[in-house]
Amino acid sequence: MAATEAGRCRHDKPIGVCLREHVRALVPPARPRSGADRDCPVCHTALSINIGNKGQRFVWDCAKHCDPSAVRGELQALGADAVCLGNYGSTDWVRRDAENKRKQVKSSGQVAPSTLEAERKYYVIEKLYGREFESVALLKVCLRAVIESDGNVSPDPEHLLPRDYRELAALARRAGVERCYSYKFARWWLKQLAEVRA
Repeated sequence: MAATEAGRCRHDKPIGVCLREHVRALVPPARPRSGADRDCPVCHTALSINIGNKGQRFVWDCAKHCDPSAVRGELQALGADAVCLGNYGSTDWVRRDAENKRKQVKSSGQVAPSTLEAERKYYVIEKLYGREFESVALLKVCLRAVIESDGNVSPDPEHLLPRDYRELAALARRAGVERCYSYKFARWWLKQLAEVRA
């Protein structure tokens, strides 16, 4: 069952219970007895996870204002269900955010650095969606690589993904690939690259 507007998650829990049991419980507290603040899985500062508004199921922000997409990837790597998290920080959210920033630029006539970065990411993501992928995992890992970049990257997976086995496996985990499969994915992709070059 998908998350509904009434706030129940796929496990049929109310939104507040879902936040507490399916998201916050997976992330260690920022410090003992700190209440709602959690340890940001990206930068390890205090992370606040709350019920969102304006169509966002949950929203999060940490003391260093890490990219919501990077935090989402880490939350999913810790076991958070994508449906429970909602769309905040997802690939669709990044696309909509880039589109909103594009509209702001047109109306104001000024270009902020974050807008240019979002625009570049949007362009690369559009190119990725135009390609055929051998596996869903490869697409997910490529999208995560774009989201974590500054947008100055190639839409070609051969140039986009790291060539280091451990870095690639870690990126796959942040993309939502289960830990045991992230290593298999890294081996498979590096083998594919070696065969192409041979």
